[in-house]
Amino acid sequence: MAQLGTILTASTWPTEMHNAACYLAVAIAIPAVLIAPAWGSQWRWGCTTVAGIYTAILLAFEWILPLFPAEPKLGPVYQHITHLVPLRFPLLLIVPAIVVDLVWRRTGQWGRWKIAAVTGPAFVLSFLAVQWPFANFLMSPGSRNRVFGMAYFAYFDPANFLYDPYQFRGVETRGRFWALMMLALVFSVITARLGLAWGDWMRRMRR
Repeated sequence: MAQLGTILTASTWPTEMHNAACYLAVAIAIPAVLIAPAWGSQWRWGCTTVAGIYTAILLAFEWILPLFPAEPKLGPVYQHITHLVPLRFPLLLIVPAIVVDLVWRRTGQWGRWKIAAVTGPAFVLSFLAVQWPFANFLMSPGSRNRVFGMAYFAYFDPANFLYDPYQFRGVETRGRFWALMMLALVFSVITARLGLAWGDWMRRMRR
């Protein structure tokens, strides 16, 4: 999840979090790797555990890297950097992970596709419900500190010089937004089903 989150950086950057494309990217990439180890392990809070580990890894980068001194060695240099710069605050995947764990308590005997049909949309909609308003906070002055890291910029980033880094960019039309959200729901079912199949394989491989 941490690796895929890095791959999805461009689509899930805070300035993109009011676009459906952000949630479509997450729906395509995340459910399978979240669900597979949780379903395979059969832990009661499996998804929550996986998402908690992801969150801990990214928070460690967020809070530890700036403690080490560093400076740019090539140009162009737009930001005065004196320390290592972390990537960004983790996505709030812990919330949809908790929701999925709770959903599974009521779907234990269902068929796999039926479970996926509930799990995928539950993941996407709960993620949308928490990440959308959190994005508003990330754009606000309250997030520009060491905890949330929204004041960090790479040395080559012309933020505050050539563009405003605290404005949502490329906001979609209403039609495109809803079309992409519908795609996100569809893909979430497919990737949730892949995660369940992967988890079933893990169960069969247990010794």
